[in-house]
Amino acid sequence: MALAGVVSLDAMGIPADCAREKPGDPGILKRASPRRDTPTMGLLIDGVWHDQDGKAGPTGEGGFPAAAGRYHLYVSHACPWAHRTMIVRSLKGLEQLVSVSVVNWLMDARGWTFDSGPGVVPDPLRDARVLHEVYTHANPTYTGRVTVPALI
Repeated sequence: MALAGVVSLDAMGIPADCAREKPGDPGILKRASPRRDTPTMGLLIDGVWHDQDGKAGPTGEGGFPAAAGRYHLYVSHACPWAHRTMIVRSLKGLEQLVSVSVVNWLMDARGWTFDSGPGVVPDPLRDARVLHEVYTHANPTYTGRVTVPALI
């Protein structure tokens, strides 16, 4: 499986490479740099929802088809934003296609860990002990916060 990289989401669930069209504007988003490998997030325009990438879901129409082994999701049960990704994964019928690892709910000095605990699902792809190992595997020179949810 080839890794295109980690897609980090900010506290509002917006991909980290997106920016507000106008500072402080709660609605219009644009990509800070054009990327062809990631569909654009939907948004509200004048109070009306616009689905930017077409038809997300198992068929991948207008984007990339969901295929078993293509994507892996890293979440924490302590993070409401990560919890929302799990809900969408279920609603879109992607449970059999997008595998999941769950970090320990208690973050320590090393960041998110896969230390044994209730609900922890270890990383089956790299056998990572801490989430930052997943990030540096995808990009050895990554600089920034190591957050959940992360989709690789």
